[in-house]
Amino acid sequence: MPSIELITVAGVDAVAHWKQLREQYDSTGKYPVLLGSRRDYDAWCKRRVDSSSNAEILAEARTVAFPDWFLERRNAELDPSPADRDMWPSEPPEPIDIAAHLEPESGLPRAEALVGLVPCASPPELFGQLPWGGWSDCPWPAEHAAVMRYWLDKYG
Repeated sequence: MPSIELITVAGVDAVAHWKQLREQYDSTGKYPVLLGSRRDYDAWCKRRVDSSSNAEILAEARTVAFPDWFLERRNAELDPSPADRDMWPSEPPEPIDIAAHLEPESGLPRAEALVGLVPCASPPELFGQLPWGGWSDCPWPAEHAAVMRYWLDKYG
């Protein structure tokens, strides 16, 4: 498991605390990530899908080409199967905001939330240490790292 520092904060203050820690990344070299509850984090540690090393994930991330990756995913989604066409929503869904600090059932802030400080030379590297993804339609960790690298290169 990655060597990250876990900080417990009040759920109601979690986003503000996370933003403050993000502003300190350049001086600390530790990128903050909202991890939800301690139980959520422990469950993720037990069920993680990708067992690749940090170096393997980051090497694979360098092979993901943009914007081609986005275009391939979009084109696959634009041609739904006949069964899916009848279920296609007429309106787009509401945007989703940061929610790791919220209780899933109520949408209210958790009593406590975890913020992880991930030591990394650049933010995309955090996906090598916290390899999220690879289940359902969630991108793999290398794709997450590549998306973040692309975003930072394009938008800073």
